[in-house]
Amino acid sequence: MGKYKVWLYRDRNGDSPVEDVIKKLNKVQGSKVSRQILHLSEFGISIHNKSLRKLTKTSLWELRILGRDNIRLFCTETKYGICIIHVFVKKSQKTRISEILISLSRLKTIS
Repeated sequence: MGKYKVWLYRDRNGDSPVEDVIKKLNKVQGSKVSRQILHLSEFGISIHNKSLRKLTKTSLWELRILGRDNIRLFCTETKYGICIIHVFVKKSQKTRISEILISLSRLKTIS
């Protein structure tokens, strides 16, 4: 068990769109995501983690999982721990603004 509590975003109905996406990933992708979540629980959000980048002017962090499939997790620190707000498979070189907007709207509901 890690030092930091990591939890998946849930909407007001108790549904977790993040969990739904993770369940739809193939085995290799799912294990990569699981490893990164475990790493977050051990070391937290830190600028020393080369896979993490802070989104400018927000409290969001982008966790980049590279390889054959580029998977992104948007997360934030809360008083309860680290919340994974949004997960998606990146298909183009630049992150779509719609993915960032989804994360920002979810961030407002937990802050």
